[in-house]
Amino acid sequence: GVPIISPAEFEEVVWVMLCAGGVFKKYNRKGKTVNRLVYLDHKTMRLQCRDAKRDRDERDSIPIDKLQEVHIGIKTATLKKYGKSYREDCYFSLVSPTVTLDLEATSVQGPSCCLCRRK
Repeated sequence: GVPIISPAEFEEVVWVMLCAGGVFKKYNRKGKTVNRLVYLDHKTMRLQCRDAKRDRDERDSIPIDKLQEVHIGIKTATLKKYGKSYREDCYFSLVSPTVTLDLEATSVQGPSCCLCRRK
């Protein structure tokens, strides 16, 4: 089965994955999803979000010192509209004053990383 973890443990797992880099589904305002590599660039101290398949310039990034909130679950307007409640524990959002990254951990990460937990 899938392990059950606390919100604090979930947030820690998310940060570990972001520091190492991981592929997540990113939702846009219209509900379209694209696979994005999201990682912390240690040189610029920015959370970078780029195409998971092509080595292109980053489309979205958040300076780590501008990150205001990390929402776990379906909290933002985009995820409330397009998220699936049965996968609520797989969603998280990175919020800054100018950019919100609405992300979903996928089965690629698998249950071993504890991102998708069941209640």
